[in-house]
Amino acid sequence: MRIKLFIFALITLLVTSCARENLHEPALEESRFVTISATLEPQTRVFYDDATRKLSWQDNDELLLVGYQAEAFKGKSKFKYSKNGNNFSGQSVEGADAYRAYYPASYTTLDENGRIQCLNDAFWQQTQDGNNNAAHIGNKMFLSDEVPTPINQPFQLSTRSSIIKFILNNIPDNLGTLRKLVWTVETTTEGDPKSATLNLTNIPEGTTSLTAFLAFDPSVYILAAGGKIKITLIGDVTYEWSATSGNGKEYQAGMRYNATSNGPWNIAHNKFSYVIDVKNKNTKYEIFQKDASSTSPANLTIVWGDSSPNTTIVKGASLAKTIATHTYSQGGIYEIEIYSDQTDPSIKQMHQITFQGNGNSGDDFLKEVLTPFPNMGATDFSSTFVNCQKLTTIPAGLFANNPDAISFNSCFSGCKNLVLREDIFPLPSSNPDYFAGKKMDFTLCFNMVGFNYNTKTGTAPELWNYTGAGVTGNQSQQWVVTDAFKKADKLTNYNSIPSSWK
Repeated sequence: MRIKLFIFALITLLVTSCARENLHEPALEESRFVTISATLEPQTRVFYDDATRKLSWQDNDELLLVGYQAEAFKGKSKFKYSKNGNNFSGQSVEGADAYRAYYPASYTTLDENGRIQCLNDAFWQQTQDGNNNAAHIGNKMFLSDEVPTPINQPFQLSTRSSIIKFILNNIPDNLGTLRKLVWTVETTTEGDPKSATLNLTNIPEGTTSLTAFLAFDPSVYILAAGGKIKITLIGDVTYEWSATSGNGKEYQAGMRYNATSNGPWNIAHNKFSYVIDVKNKNTKYEIFQKDASSTSPANLTIVWGDSSPNTTIVKGASLAKTIATHTYSQGGIYEIEIYSDQTDPSIKQMHQITFQGNGNSGDDFLKEVLTPFPNMGATDFSSTFVNCQKLTTIPAGLFANNPDAISFNSCFSGCKNLVLREDIFPLPSSNPDYFAGKKMDFTLCFNMVGFNYNTKTGTAPELWNYTGAGVTGNQSQQWVVTDAFKKADKLTNYNSIPSSWK
């Protein structure tokens, strides 16, 4: 029998605000109870209006009703929004006399006893389109009514998500095109950072002020007393701002926080981060170093991007070829961050990371490299990204913190989906002597880069214009450039590359 469920749902959104220096201890304004309506134009999920702090049901919204009889789990059923007031309709659960309600239905999972499980990491992945746009937030509102309620009685859903509104000013204009905002809080006195990432699209290049919205799980992001809170902006250059907590802060469900920063913004040197694409659940991922063994030059923390415990490596620890391994319980896009407590980029900050994998198989998961390599004391980047066929993005200045590197043999060979950029090294127009006095090896370095694109994509670094690139008389400094750009004819400046480099 089809039963129409009438739901009168109340959402509690407490308005909060805070100044930059008081980010960890926000002041509360009065709470507002708002009634979910269906009067706005259809969206795909609950719609959030930051101006009114109001939520409203939208077309295709679904609730998951979990049925019980005397607290015994009897089953579950999805109820779809009827586009009429607060009404939802769906099939009742046989034998159930009371229900708990959850939204969104598609991301709510239960164990065999009907107990709700944590939302998987895919739910919290967010993208904001344009400056000061909160349209994406509605997709990340997790709502529930866990008081067992008969099906013919109104349910009262309250939000279990929280929202933080970033108001950021004085952003350096050389950051370039802003692509990501990362919010990090230290959750223990030892650090243990937890990070949430907001992807950004259609932010104009050179933006110096940004308003951004991020939904998060307040049960995960608990700021420890004396812990740091950090905002990282990732563009062509990576900048960060941080402050230290006094008493710490437990963020509350259903609250919207303001985080205002006017700077100063400092170039981030002590973190290396990249994105992987995990297709299947229970997937093991390994981080490799180039050497067969080494000792850690600093205290390191690896944040896996899925709210699991971090991996820590103490300074002086012995490291094998595989330095760390992690299993992802769910498929999804994850950002891995490796933090070093050595913040001086003139000193070795971590071991040399390679994505070569075992042999020349390449990292099957690597999608984006977000920050330049830190100082790894590297002289040889041979095969670092060889056959990383999912790799699409690398940052400006990728190798800038490792100026002693001389070998890039097959470094990007086989990266058929990579959009190459000309500024992975300092531009020869501004620093022509960057490689002066060195015998460089770029054999097969960019072989087949961008091969899979149908149009001209990416730009080759103008290596041939550096001092010493054309040396032929001095054997000790003669560059090796055989097939450096072989089959890389999709590059926008391919016709400008000397034939000896092809």
